[in-house]
Amino acid sequence: MRIVSWNTREEWLELRRAGIGGSDIGAIMGLSPYSDAFQVWADKMGMSEIVDNPAMARGRALEAGVARLFAEEKHCELRDAPQELIIDDQLPICQGSVDRWWDPDAIVEIKTTSWRNAGYWEDGNVPAHYEAQLRWYMMIAERPVGYLVCLIGGEEVVIARFERDAIFEDAMRESAQAFWEKYVIPHQPPPPGSSPRASEVLSRLWKPPYQDTIEVDEATLALVRKRHEAKAAADETKAKLDEIDNGLKLAIADHEVATYHGTTLYTWRNTTRSGLDTKKLLADHPELEEQYKTTTSYRRLDVKKGIEE
Repeated sequence: MRIVSWNTREEWLELRRAGIGGSDIGAIMGLSPYSDAFQVWADKMGMSEIVDNPAMARGRALEAGVARLFAEEKHCELRDAPQELIIDDQLPICQGSVDRWWDPDAIVEIKTTSWRNAGYWEDGNVPAHYEAQLRWYMMIAERPVGYLVCLIGGEEVVIARFERDAIFEDAMRESAQAFWEKYVIPHQPPPPGSSPRASEVLSRLWKPPYQDTIEVDEATLALVRKRHEAKAAADETKAKLDEIDNGLKLAIADHEVATYHGTTLYTWRNTTRSGLDTKKLLADHPELEEQYKTTTSYRRLDVKKGIEE
């Protein structure tokens, strides 16, 4: 294992784009509900910004306290290395930032979550992408033991202990190397998933002016046909939902709350919403249109019907 330090955010971004980190490997292997291989590729290409959010900020703020609770539980001392990146000797693209070190044999990865995710941590289970992240660090650091520590709802602390698994480590290394050689080195994107972030990245891949026409292959034709089938199924589902909703409205009639044996099933309440009548505003004050008018430009996907088999 080799250790590299950084001082600035720019240095950190450059380092993490040069390899695959602990939060990347679960996405590459299809284990993460929050990311996928396409989003990892976009990050390595510098096309995806790392945007902080309140949950991430809370996690960082609580990390030290959760580490202290773990240390008290295990009667141990933990070492923090907040600006260190560990790099694998065997495959240098494997890298990671460990939350806490329990020298000489263990590492500790700290998580926080809300009560609505408590089910993922019950009966000795942990989210698969977090387990992959911990095992990734254990593999690189060659530590025989790792702990996942999660604070749930600000009240309950769950501790899960893991030992190294050579078979899983081989699978992670193979997945990382295949991803890097197939997609990152040649700058070729993997198949995009369904997330809004993937759509956002795709919209930034190419800039105008755009070329007019391209003759696509049979694989793309198959995608067009699949989209027609999916759209028809979605329309059918939408129509069925509308039919069910209308039935529920008929059943509740002039009441607001529908119950069954005292348990609320659904509500149909009057809702008031205020808005700006822009048509009337511009009719009364046409001079404001030029002052406040904005223009946006974007690419709209328009899939034609009538493709023959």
